[in-house]
Amino acid sequence: LRALGTVCLHWAERILADDGEAVKKGCEKPQHFGEWSLQKAPEHDAKDVRGPGYISAMDVETAQVEEEVVIILKEGRHYLMEALQLEEEDLETIMVLTDVLTILGTQVEQEREEEWRQYFEEGTILFKKALEWDEENGEILNQYGILLTKQARKILQIEPSSEGTPEEQKASEEARLKDAEELFNLAERKFLDLEDLGVWFGVLNLACLAALRDKEEEAKSWLLLCHGRGQLEVEHLEDEDFDLHRQKPWFLELQHTLQEKRLKAAEPTPEEPLDLMPA
Repeated sequence: LRALGTVCLHWAERILADDGEAVKKGCEKPQHFGEWSLQKAPEHDAKDVRGPGYISAMDVETAQVEEEVVIILKEGRHYLMEALQLEEEDLETIMVLTDVLTILGTQVEQEREEEWRQYFEEGTILFKKALEWDEENGEILNQYGILLTKQARKILQIEPSSEGTPEEQKASEEARLKDAEELFNLAERKFLDLEDLGVWFGVLNLACLAALRDKEEEAKSWLLLCHGRGQLEVEHLEDEDFDLHRQKPWFLELQHTLQEKRLKAAEPTPEEPLDLMPA
């Protein structure tokens, strides 16, 4: 069941990465994960293994890309929830499931607020449980911080309410912004915990989070710290989280420095002359 959920996750990730062959190949081959489940798990009843969200080739071919990903991930969620019922403390299953829930919460249409909030809440509950078992697990802290960040961003995308009196609309907007800010603060705490544990990408995540929140000086400081430690690569600066600051002089200078470093590292090292004189 965990393997089936993982296949769903990887397939959805390939589609989101604009892999045009991902769906086509998944449908054409008999190893399409729904068929694979029947071949590889004969001890389960076929109907139970496929689950209520089983996707046929026809379903996938006719769905829009965004909804297609959601359908696939919902099936993955079904398998992984079933797996947790069999073994509640399986950390590996929890980590795959929280990945699925994070992407689901992000991909579900904005107007289906109750649904995407549910997925984020399910992920939060699982992360809290996992941290009770291992509070210094860097992977858990990292993924938890990412979920909180994406949830905050989703909340910020909610259209301000036009219902009620102006005072009620203002109060609603203030509550929305407060919710997002609290989630950002929680995510920052998780990434600071990573830094305290000595996990190198804690600093990079803090830079991304600060940039998202338009805290330019903080983002700059974290990036320079990461660079000073020799852990920053030019690809890290391509993250969309830095879009607000991409044209700032300090950002362009840092990007240029990293590109120069990459080019220098790629230059061939001069060969040492051969010593033709006998010792």
